[in-house]
Formats: sequence, structure tokens, C-alpha cells
Amino acid sequence: MNNKVLLSALMPRTEVSLESLVASLESNGENGSTTREREYEIYGRVADMEALQKASSSEFQEQWGIPCNEVVMGTIRVRKTVKGDVTTINQTIKVKEEDGSDENEMDISQETFDIFKKLVPRGLLKTRYFFPLEGTDFTLEVDVFQDLEGKQCDEVKIDIEVPDGVELDQIKIPFKLEDVRVIKPGIKTPEDGEYVRNLFVNKFEVVNPYHKKKED
Repeated sequence: MNNKVLLSALMPRTEVSLESLVASLESNGENGSTTREREYEIYGRVADMEALQKASSSEFQEQWGIPCNEVVMGTIRVRKTVKGDVTTINQTIKVKEEDGSDENEMDISQETFDIFKKLVPRGLLKTRYFFPLEGTDFTLEVDVFQDLEGKQCDEVKIDIEVPDGVELDQIKIPFKLEDVRVIKPGIKTPEDGEYVRNLFVNKFEVVNPYHKKKED
């Protein structure tokens, strides 16, 4: 394919049982249950934004979250997802662990989403593009962020969820990505944490219109 960037083939370094692989790749399970999530994060600049239109599918997300960075690191967030004619709204609580995150997710109402949003000064508006990795069960989730006027940022965040015991050695990204930074699952190093915070504050996040109105 054109515009491929070789990061480093996607291969398990250790033996993984069929039972653990299935358990890790299945959906979040019952509403309100807690599951383990292991995601690699890849950041970079997309050279040609039109290349993202080759994704297998996409969805729009509006997200508002409250981070917790004290004794325990994590976040509480609400997210509205629109995919075609279907809209879903959920609340997610994440707690960072050494090699992943404990994640608790449940469906919520529009009213719950709206009242939570009022508490949060900054949020995210983004389109998520899905690129299944050929020959694997994994999918690249490419987040393209935009401002309140709809202008998109060419710096993106890519998530790849993998089960316990699986490490990424190499992946081929199906579009040209520049200034690449790869972050492993779990608690970030201070350097990676600072990099991500700066990127979100300066490039990705939007000011909540409700808070902006109050300030004015």
C-alpha cells in the first residue's frame, strides 16, 4: 500500500493461551463491569489527511473528562459517540496500573452527559477512524481532533488495544505518519506524560462553551 510507515510486524513475544486471548479481545462485557485494557499509544503528524478516508469506518466523539493524578492516576469521563444513525452515550472510569488500565464503563442518559459536561472546563471533539490490521485481530483507532469551528488538527493519536502477554514489535501504518512517538501500555514515564499533556492542552482540547460563557 502507498504511504506506509514501518514503525517496528505485530507479533506476540510470549505464549498466550486461547482463553486469555479471547477474554482480552471480547467487548467490555456487562454494563458497569470492570475490565483490563492494554493500549499502545502512537502520536504523529499525518502527511495527507485525505488518506484517512480509506478507513473501514469512522465515528464522531464528544468527550469530557476529569483527570486524577494524585496517589492513584486515572480519569472519569463521559463520551457521546455518533456512528451513522446510532448515538451511544457512556461513562468510563479508568485507573492506571503498571501494565494497563482497569476500566469500568456504563451507559448513561443524555441528561447525565449534559450535567457532567457542565463540570468540565475542557474537552475533546474528534473523529475516530478504524483501520483493521491485515492478518491480525487488531485495529488501529486513529483519533483526529478538531476545534469548536470544526477545523481538524493534523497531529493525531492512534490506539492499539492488545491482550495481556502481547507486545508490539512492528506495525505497518497504512498512511504516512511523521514525527512518530510510541508509548507502551500502563503508567507513562514523566517524559511521555509531559509530552502528552502538552499535546492535549495545546493541540487537542477545546474550551467548554459553557465555561467560556461564564468567563465572559
